[in-house]
Amino acid sequence: MIAPKQVLILEALARYKYLSRSQMARLGIEKYNSNYSKYCNPLLEANLIGVLNAVPYGLGHIYYLRLKGAKIIAEHLKTDLEELHYVNSTPTLSPQTLFHRTYAIDSQIECYDSCQRDQIDVLFYYREIEAVGSLKKDGMLKRKTRVPIKGKRYIEPDGIFMLDTPKGKKLYCLEFEHKDYTKKSYEKVERHVEALNMKSPSEIYGHDKAHRTLFIYKNPATMEAVMKKMRENIQGIGKWFLFKTYDEVATEVRFENPTFLMGEPKLFFDGWRDCTGETGKIF
Repeated sequence: MIAPKQVLILEALARYKYLSRSQMARLGIEKYNSNYSKYCNPLLEANLIGVLNAVPYGLGHIYYLRLKGAKIIAEHLKTDLEELHYVNSTPTLSPQTLFHRTYAIDSQIECYDSCQRDQIDVLFYYREIEAVGSLKKDGMLKRKTRVPIKGKRYIEPDGIFMLDTPKGKKLYCLEFEHKDYTKKSYEKVERHVEALNMKSPSEIYGHDKAHRTLFIYKNPATMEAVMKKMRENIQGIGKWFLFKTYDEVATEVRFENPTFLMGEPKLFFDGWRDCTGETGKIF
């Protein structure tokens, strides 16, 4: 018999694939840290979920859904197993991957939370942590968000999603920039400009308008440097490229033993700035 809180944990992992305890607290599952051991340990013992020890990096325990757990929650949700996000084998993630993935999932959580509060449907949300293809048939896997541009080049956003907004369906590419590499980040902007001009994402996802690209930066100084370089070198992109810092996106979750405490929920849709610094909504 699975307890209601355990069902919530499996449901959340089925959507986000990897979640720390603080992220589960942000989702409203449980505010007391010790209770996660009570709920998660039986799921671990039953091989429904797995766990990564990211305590040395300050991220705590990061849980993920296994196939056995995915089958159970698929039956509970009356959905296809292929729609859920689970892990087939034990992942080995570098510190860089752990941080980047955690922050990108924080951004996705905030997007979904704002959608729920504003009654906006998420038509789909694909992440670069998902792969498509077959090693047996194709000899390789590729990231689900890969979008070809010219030649053999492509973009691979951290997320590609579509919202059904009051202003119609809107398509977005999301990039989370964890490292302080202005040059690499700007090169990524240039590839996205190319994708925008070609309307590559819109063609792939059957969208009749151009997409917008959202850049989220852990370091505000890196964001400002990229925006400055865009002002100097790229013309006419208007509101198609929008920027925020991680602290502007992610709701504060702090741990005061034994409780996770939440700050005021952030408004994901509001307060984005274009490269000139003018602010507005994403739709």
